Amino acid sequence: MEQRRRLGRSLEDISTVAVSSIEEQAIPEVKPRSQKKVKYARVICVTSGKGGTGKSVVASNLSVYFASQGMRTAMLDADFGLANLHIMFGIAPKYNILHVLDEKKKIEDIAVKGPMGLKLIPGGSGISELANLNDYQLDLLTEQLETLERETDVIFVDTSAGISQQTMVFLYAAQEIMVVTTPD
Repeated sequence: MEQRRRLGRSLEDISTVAVSSIEEQAIPEVKPRSQKKVKYARVICVTSGKGGTGKSVVASNLSVYFASQGMRTAMLDADFGLANLHIMFGIAPKYNILHVLDEKKKIEDIAVKGPMGLKLIPGGSGISELANLNDYQLDLLTEQLETLERETDVIFVDTSAGISQQTMVFLYAAQEIMVVTTPD
């Protein structure tokens, strides 16, 4: 019983430290060779365990709000294969994330202007190749997103529902995670 109490206390301490450290590191800073401070964007993933919870609505509304407050805001539609943010914003993008993964375009080349100056990185809709990205493609995407992180204040990532490998990669990389649920 005593061991269980000690374990319970240590888990509480760990969670308190983890929450504190996340809050302190919301916008990490690094010093490149030039010794100038480079500010990286705050990355917020919006996710859910199932479809139909309203995750894309929450993510899009928050990103538009942040942009309206003068923050340089970007939004990645990471529901690859079934992306819908471009439809919600009434945008018909010429390029999507598949062009980046095929190394035909850079992420800044596919970004489209959304409401309030928001930068939207469109995913692909109905493209089966985007459903299961390999490790090389995930690394390439991560590398491309680093460029975007230097040019923005906040990046919202609208993930696909569930816990696929692709979704988990984004969740592990984010400083903050918002889980959208329903009573179901």
